Amino acid sequence: MKEIKPLLASGNDGHLRDLILELLAGSPAITHLTNELRQIVLGPSQSEHSRFLANRCLLDLIEHDHHANVSILVAEASETSLKIVADILTTIGPEKFDISYLSNFLRTCTELYPASEERLERTVGNRYFIKKLLGSLALNLINPLLDGLSKSVTCVCGKERYACYCRDGISKIIGLMLDRYFELASAPFDPEKVWCWLENLNYHHQQAASHSTSVKILQSDDNLRQGIIAHVFRTVTDREKIFKTKIEKFELYSHSGLQFQSKDYEFIVNLAFELENPKLWANFIATHQRYRHKTEVGPNYLRRHMRVQSLEKPQFMVEWVRSNRAYSQLSKNTRVPRLNRKAKRRQRQRYERRAANIQYYQTNRALIESGGRWQCLVYFAELVLMHPDQIDERVGDAPLVCTALKNCIDFIALKIPDLLEFSQLQRSGKILHAEMVLLAACLVIMRVDGNLDNVDLRLLIALRTSINRSYSSVIEEERNALKSEIDRLVFADSSSAERYLRHYLEPWLAQKRLQPTGYLAFKQ
Repeated sequence: MKEIKPLLASGNDGHLRDLILELLAGSPAITHLTNELRQIVLGPSQSEHSRFLANRCLLDLIEHDHHANVSILVAEASETSLKIVADILTTIGPEKFDISYLSNFLRTCTELYPASEERLERTVGNRYFIKKLLGSLALNLINPLLDGLSKSVTCVCGKERYACYCRDGISKIIGLMLDRYFELASAPFDPEKVWCWLENLNYHHQQAASHSTSVKILQSDDNLRQGIIAHVFRTVTDREKIFKTKIEKFELYSHSGLQFQSKDYEFIVNLAFELENPKLWANFIATHQRYRHKTEVGPNYLRRHMRVQSLEKPQFMVEWVRSNRAYSQLSKNTRVPRLNRKAKRRQRQRYERRAANIQYYQTNRALIESGGRWQCLVYFAELVLMHPDQIDERVGDAPLVCTALKNCIDFIALKIPDLLEFSQLQRSGKILHAEMVLLAACLVIMRVDGNLDNVDLRLLIALRTSINRSYSSVIEEERNALKSEIDRLVFADSSSAERYLRHYLEPWLAQKRLQPTGYLAFKQ
């Protein structure tokens, strides 16, 4: 202890101290070093890595009271201190803390989200610990947390919704909690309670149902969504307030799951008619759809339905006539230019090319499925990694894409150089298409098989050198799972890890000056 304590003392930051902290994990010696470890954990000037290692040691102490540490770390409110708090909560269980502790922590985490002038500055994954923690909460904690946090969601900047960023952090955290709520709770849901959680949230970007459980449930559960619509609009009779609520709470800046669907327009029109609320009814009058595509031309059922309703009650006929006159005048003043012949020709050629490509994929399906068509593999890899939502439109056959990538491993093996050559290529800043195809193929295999046992180890070693390269549609959880699986197979023992380091990293270290790409590779 006499030798170790000075090394752990403040001001002795370095690799030796971190090595000692790693060796102390699980050791009975921790009980004699509590004060030193706590000083490292709570020291804002200490390195992030040292603080995490010291915290892991303290978490091994069963009787240690972490509540005081949590309070100090939350008060510090730095990214590192909040990550440590999340680690504590996840390890010992969030149920061991009062709702007030958890609420205070989550409110503090909102400060990590960028303000208006900083909104384009973002380090990928720096707030992932929040999502990970919320994903571990039980339903008995989610409900009171949602109640408490949603009550404090108010605009403090006084700006219009499009320019307001003061609620971004709390809105995104509540959105993640709603995902967890809908994962755990069962239908039927209470529309009024869900609306209380959603009412004051403000979002600047829409979220797809494939990336959010709450969006998926709200879009698919008609009773819940329409129950919210009825609760919100039932008593509103002011024309401007109805319009503003519709735009701000359900269309532009709201939770994506609240966006109106075609069946919702008919629902609210019938509701307004039953309640004899002509102002509400008039806000949802279906107009003529003059500029629909030729394939979509047909009767406008909702407009015809509202026309019939207007004939039954005079106050609704007044709104019907007023709306038609206003729309007619607007149409005269704002003529939408039709596409000229060149634009139409370009659009037609684009459709024809896509149709020809899809026909080609089907005609040569057997060869493409075997994974032996290089140009197709590069294109498919690009779609999987960056534009998965466009696969059906551009290829017309999602299973074909997955099968081709899964079966291409033997074919692309000839295009993957050895580790030393990879090191040389990356030092010169070159990126091979084969890397992208290999990554996409391994992602598909992981999704189907859950492991990479059947992939050549040489290819996995090559892929490990660029595993941290970012692609827009590869989420952090999936990247981490893929990386863990590769590490399991590639670094099965210490000798394999040493070979990797010698063949890949030593050429970097041999250079007099490391280029930026080399430093990033070394940090892997």
